[in-house]
Amino acid sequence: MVCFDYVTQNVGKTSLTIYFPAFWSASDPRRAYLALAADAMQDSAETYNKYRGALKNTRLVFTELANGSKGTGDPTVWAEADQDKAGCIIGVYPSSTKEVPDTFKQIIAHEMFHCFQVSFLYTQAYVVKSTFNDWRVENSADFFSNLVYPSVNLEWDNLPVFDINMKDNDIFHGSYENSVFFQFLANNAGIKPAQIIDLLASMPVSGGFSEQRSALAAFPDIDNLWHKFGQDYVDRKINDSSMTALPLNPRYQNIFSYALGEKKGSFSVKPFMIKYSLERV
Repeated sequence: MVCFDYVTQNVGKTSLTIYFPAFWSASDPRRAYLALAADAMQDSAETYNKYRGALKNTRLVFTELANGSKGTGDPTVWAEADQDKAGCIIGVYPSSTKEVPDTFKQIIAHEMFHCFQVSFLYTQAYVVKSTFNDWRVENSADFFSNLVYPSVNLEWDNLPVFDINMKDNDIFHGSYENSVFFQFLANNAGIKPAQIIDLLASMPVSGGFSEQRSALAAFPDIDNLWHKFGQDYVDRKINDSSMTALPLNPRYQNIFSYALGEKKGSFSVKPFMIKYSLERV
């Protein structure tokens, strides 16, 4: 397939280039997504370049490959390091040009944060096995894409999965849906996005779940923050970047009934789980 440049633009020292099939005619409706992609890449680079400096040069390719043929499992887009690690490539599958414009732009912003990871968190994000780091790689991309587009709220689609997973699992067995945790951090104790980047940078460059737990446990004041996270989650008091309450629906593990005056109950909790039960008197 022959491709050619649609546009190359610069945001600071970051070069952003878009390629698309040469046979797309001037009247092809998919061409509207070229401008949307250019806007989203620029908006994302302007946001992300504030944290660690300029992202590596990024190329976005509108491909005619069937969705999923890259093997990533992502039905619309994927991002990866270039073979020579000189830049980042975002591939856009055909189905993405059927998304509504705002959703499409947040999808690109999500992939652009993967390019941030390529640029500054390569070992933590791409060398550590995804089995162990997926809890923070995808959810951080969801969280930061919402900083680029606070009112789009594409990340809300994954929140029901968080409600299901946190009923029985710790946070390390989640993925995209864990954006609610980073959103909580950004809402509390003056934790700024740059400090969340610092948290991501502090993650291990090898090992498994034990190393992930130890790294998160070392985050300042994590004991109190995790307790408050559990409270705010169960009370549905976590807002997103647009200051709109997240549509959370906690699922109780157990329902206890107490006789009048009886106040005792006990259960075990593993690290970085949220164990919550409904008490009735």
